[in-house]
Amino acid sequence: MRNRKINKIDRLELEDIEFHKKVRSGYLQIAAEEPDRIRVVNASGSVEGIHKKIVEILESVWL
Repeated sequence: MRNRKINKIDRLELEDIEFHKKVRSGYLQIAAEEPDRIRVVNASGSVEGIHKKIVEILESVWL
């Protein structure tokens, strides 16, 4: 097993903002093409509000 440091920087954290924008754009495109499989959750609210929305989505899929 490899030795892992607690504060080790992931290589993705070293990428610039344009890289992350492209990745986000790609995921949003997939979500738009497959709305029954992938849901986008707005995470700008409170932790409780975000949790509630995620639970609602999961219940709508599983129940």
